[in-house]
Parts: sequence; structure tokens; C-alpha cells
Amino acid sequence: MLSIPTFVCGHQPLNNHPHYWHILPASENIRPPIPMRLPIHVIRQILKEPLLHFLLLGSLLFVLYSLKNDAAESSTLVVSKEKIVQLETLFESTWKRKPDETQLKSLIDNYVLDEIYYREALMLGLDQNDVIIKRRLKQKLEFISADMMSLLKPSDEQLSQYLHNHQDKFRQDARFSFRQIYINPDKHDDPQRVASDLLAELTGLQGPDEHLFGDTTMLPQGLTNSSSRNTDRLFGNGFSDQFDGQPMEQWVGPMFSSFGLHLIHLESKQDARLPELDEIRGAVVSEWTYDKQQSNKRLMDDRFRKNYLIVIDWPESLTGLEKQAAGSD
Repeated sequence: MLSIPTFVCGHQPLNNHPHYWHILPASENIRPPIPMRLPIHVIRQILKEPLLHFLLLGSLLFVLYSLKNDAAESSTLVVSKEKIVQLETLFESTWKRKPDETQLKSLIDNYVLDEIYYREALMLGLDQNDVIIKRRLKQKLEFISADMMSLLKPSDEQLSQYLHNHQDKFRQDARFSFRQIYINPDKHDDPQRVASDLLAELTGLQGPDEHLFGDTTMLPQGLTNSSSRNTDRLFGNGFSDQFDGQPMEQWVGPMFSSFGLHLIHLESKQDARLPELDEIRGAVVSEWTYDKQQSNKRLMDDRFRKNYLIVIDWPESLTGLEKQAAGSD
């Protein structure tokens, strides 16, 4: 229960009754010290002072900087057993043997120096505004994301659907085995007639030696199980398309390449085909994983961008580019 004070600012209860008061003589007034109070408008004015804001902000930054330095300036550097095993493993993977005692000590010393230099550089703020460090940290984030996606195991249904939707990635080229005789158009007035006459001569022979026919060339005299892509690489784009509908095991032509005319003896042909999933499972899994990583990378880019208000202060000389960029949004 609260008690009523006997003296309050020189007043005394009348007959000890809490609700009646009389005033003491001036000589009997006992005044306790009155605390000094600032007017409310003065306090408000002080709170609005920029200097106070600056001092408060400076104090906060000083505290944060001190906490950071306390952590960074730790003089204890522990080389754990796990780290030593890791250093041994890296050495063994490189040199195919375990390090001896001297080499292991050298590895540990180098690691300690690396860690010391790293901490000293942090205390000096050398990690700030460094393009290489920024790029490396960005790469580490991307690697973490890619590693997470690589842990995903696609189902057969997902792989089959991916194979169906990306047939051009996995379709195997047509393959050919053939021999060829070359007619150089620069050496004949009518290379077409020469090719026709040579074809007629070859048709009447059994097992002719093609070395005795045609003009010399650096092109191969024949290819075995060559893909259409490889064939076109050697003879020119579209050359293998001329094999469509040609009969097997007989000389035909002339066919035209980037170099001239050719008589062709087609020995085998395998049409382009889309393999079954079980034949190329590894390749499909690899492509599926890569596409998922790229898709996740785009999502991560968009998610990070939404965390920031991006302001581009275009130079006056690039105002046209600024308008073009704004129009593309």
C-alpha cells in the first residue's frame, strides 16, 4: 500500500488527514531538490539536429567495425586434422604418392601463410571493390546452384519426354561407306562428258582399280562408315544429300562437290535415326541436367534482381542507348 509523504513542497497534512493541507511558514518550508527539466520543445529541437544523427550513426558504425575487427583479428589459427588429411589427399592426387614428413610440414606451413595473408588482407579491406573477388564470389554461388541441380535424378519418363522434345540434339547422322573417282573441271573442256564416258567404262568392268581412273586429288579415295556431317566437312556442304536414292554396289554419278565432279561407288548406307533412350541414356541425362542448371540460373538471376532497386545513371552521350534500353523493357 502506498504511503502519503509527510512533506510535499512545503505543505503538511492537516491533523494527519491526507485530504486537508495547510501551508507552513516560510521558515519551516522544506524543499527537496527539484530536478532540472528541459522544455519539450527544446528536446524536440535537439532530436532534429543533424549533428546528433551523425554522432549516433558514427557510434553505430564504430561498434560494428569493432565487432568485425574483433572477429578478424583473432590470433588463433587452428589447422584441423581434417585439413591435414585434405592437404595429404591433394598432394597424393597430384604426385601419386603420399607426402613425406618434410613435404607435409611444408604443405601445412604454406596453408598457414595463406590463411594469415587472407586474414590480414581482410583487415585491410582489400576484398572491397575488387573485380576479381566479385567475379569469383559470383562463380561460387553459381557453382553451388549447379551442384545442387546435379544431385537431381531424372526419371525415365522425364528423360523420354526430354528426348522427344529435343530430337535434333540426339538424332544420329546418316552413315556411308563409299569409294570415289574425281574429275577435275580445270583439266577438261567438258568435264561432264568426261565423267559420263568414264562411268560407262567402269560399268562394263568387274572390280576395276579406280586408281587408274580420274584425276589426282588430295581428297580421300573412299570413306568407311562416315557420318553425313564428316562427309560434308571433307567434300562440301550438301554432298552427302546426293546419296539419297542411289543404288548400292555400283558406280553412279557424276555427283558435284566444292572441288569438282565425282563418280561414287556406294557400298553401305545407314539412314539417320533417333536412338532409343537406353542407347544414349548418359548423353540425355547430361543434356537434361545442363538445361536444368541453366533454367535455375535464370530463375536465380531474376530472384536476386527483385531484391534491389537498380538505378542506371546514363551519361549524356549515351542518352540514345538509355531510350533504347527503356523501350526494350
